[in-house]
Amino acid sequence: MNKRFFTILSITLSILQANYAQKSSKNQGNSPILIKFSNGKTVSKSDFEYIYQKNNGGWEKAKTHSENQYRDYLNLFIIFRRKVMAAEDAGIDKTEGFQQEMQTYAKQLAQPYLVDRELLDKMIKEAYDRSLQEVKASHILIKILSESPADTLKAYQKILAIRDSIVNQKKSFHEMAKKHSEDPSAQMNEGELGYFTAFDMVYPFEEAAFTTPVGQVSMPVRTQFGYHLVWVQDKKKNEGLKRAAHIIVRYGEQYTAKDSIQALNRINEVYEALKKGESFEKLASVYSDDPMTSKKGGDLGTGFLLKEMQEVKHSLKNGEFSKPFKTAYGYHILKITDVTPVKPFEEAKNEIKNKVSRDGRAKLSEEKLIEKLKKDYQFTTNENNLNTFYNALKEDYMIPAYKADSLPKEIKDLVIFSIKNKNDQKDYKVYDFIVYLNTIRRIPRGDKIELAKAEMKQFIHKALLDYEETQLPLKYEDYRRLYQEYRDGILLFALTEREVWRKSMEDTIGLKAFYDKNKEQFQWTKERVKFKEYRCKNKESLEFIENLIKSGKKIQEVDSLAQTTIKEGDFRINESTFEKDASPNISALFNYQAGSTTPIREENGIYVLTYIVEFANPGPKSFAEAKSECISKYQSELEKNWLDSLEKKYPYTLNEKVFKKLFK
Repeated sequence: MNKRFFTILSITLSILQANYAQKSSKNQGNSPILIKFSNGKTVSKSDFEYIYQKNNGGWEKAKTHSENQYRDYLNLFIIFRRKVMAAEDAGIDKTEGFQQEMQTYAKQLAQPYLVDRELLDKMIKEAYDRSLQEVKASHILIKILSESPADTLKAYQKILAIRDSIVNQKKSFHEMAKKHSEDPSAQMNEGELGYFTAFDMVYPFEEAAFTTPVGQVSMPVRTQFGYHLVWVQDKKKNEGLKRAAHIIVRYGEQYTAKDSIQALNRINEVYEALKKGESFEKLASVYSDDPMTSKKGGDLGTGFLLKEMQEVKHSLKNGEFSKPFKTAYGYHILKITDVTPVKPFEEAKNEIKNKVSRDGRAKLSEEKLIEKLKKDYQFTTNENNLNTFYNALKEDYMIPAYKADSLPKEIKDLVIFSIKNKNDQKDYKVYDFIVYLNTIRRIPRGDKIELAKAEMKQFIHKALLDYEETQLPLKYEDYRRLYQEYRDGILLFALTEREVWRKSMEDTIGLKAFYDKNKEQFQWTKERVKFKEYRCKNKESLEFIENLIKSGKKIQEVDSLAQTTIKEGDFRINESTFEKDASPNISALFNYQAGSTTPIREENGIYVLTYIVEFANPGPKSFAEAKSECISKYQSELEKNWLDSLEKKYPYTLNEKVFKKLFK
């Protein structure tokens, strides 16, 4: 499908980023009319300025542009508006397909607005400031067996007692981690985590690590894994994101080194070779016993490593490699292959915003927004009705697809909470909650009333956020404009597909007539070669085809035999025609004769045999040969004719006085 729609007007789907959906600083007010179409539709000066600056470098840059630049963009904008009006007149915006697609986009567009932006901004700055540091810490984990208050309290008391032993009784943190921690790795690393920075750990754990002074043990901190104690041992400047590679020599019957002595000798050989300047990547491919990385030069990426490896990683600079060191898995040599410095805040802001939106910080921001929405929309709960509902619950509440058959109708009709906004009030009933449950339920666990209260809290959150979403166009000018852009873009795409792209593909009579009328445009300008490529996973099958061709069989018979004898899915035939000098590989085919084959070659695990069908001199292309190019040119003609008709249907007048005042 031709996507020139996106090139002609990127103004339709350019996504608002980096300003966190703040209300536009430009006062739209009663902006004068810039463009008036014959059907009464208008475009204000501020509307055009908004779209222009958004797609041309921002307000300050747009102010410096010339009148000719404004006019060039205006011409594209007029085309865009005419197509949108044509789509509206065709009723595309009323179709079910359009409504469903727009609803999906609206949900996505609303997300940046459904957080407390003030708190989110603070969290983004906090995360950036933390990314400038690295913390070295150890932890002890005590898991929570269930969400019941009794199990939660038991885990909390246990970890509090462990902290008391460390802080007041001066017990070793490492010994207590090895003895009590329910993190399985603690038996090997004694709770050591090495150095880490922002986003390396879940947010509550990160918060404890960065706010606890060096040398001290945090109070118990809860994450989805349980309760933790965090012992902060060091904080230092973050040198940047390091990419590492390693060579590991393991030992055992299945490895070259049968015991630790042989492994140590082998890794020392590698170390001596590295000191002499031999390639780390080459040595990794020969010596490393890590099958996942050895063929990639030992590359480990930028992620978190074993504690011992993490320590070594932080001690090395870019390009340096370590001395051999041992872990539970064998002997290693680690090398830093690249370091990406921490970006300045303005450059890193968007990336950090995306990370913040995916971790625990976003939940805190949403919680604060919920509290704000409760006040803004005079949220009230009917506690009596809620308790009546909770007390009426039967054991069937624990069935995943809860239908509430055991509840009488009068309970289902109880109003449990309300949202009020000016003259608008929306009441939510028990029945609405039951409908909601069937959209989120997995496998219910625990006490039915406690579960119902937790699920009711989720339902209240969703109801408030859904209601806020309906108010966004009234509250935020940028949201209203962005929603309009997406709406217009989808309309434009749908109508262009119907009038140009699909028509060029489906109108075979019109396409052939266009070819016949414009044959002189479709020419082979150089010598060309027509050839077939036989592609197969095993070489023997291609040798079979090669022998058939050399035996003198007709190529049609060869193809038929190949397709019936070679396993389907492992074999295919491609036929192509290319002009000379299209590429070095194509040029090489001109060294062969028609009817001959090239030697079998391998391409990414697939064997290829090329058969030369024929050579031909420059000349006109047949309809079949020109079809792809013909469709593209036919699309251009269809679009030109369409735009001509739109120009006649939707003439416009431009207020030159207002135009002269753009960005002034």
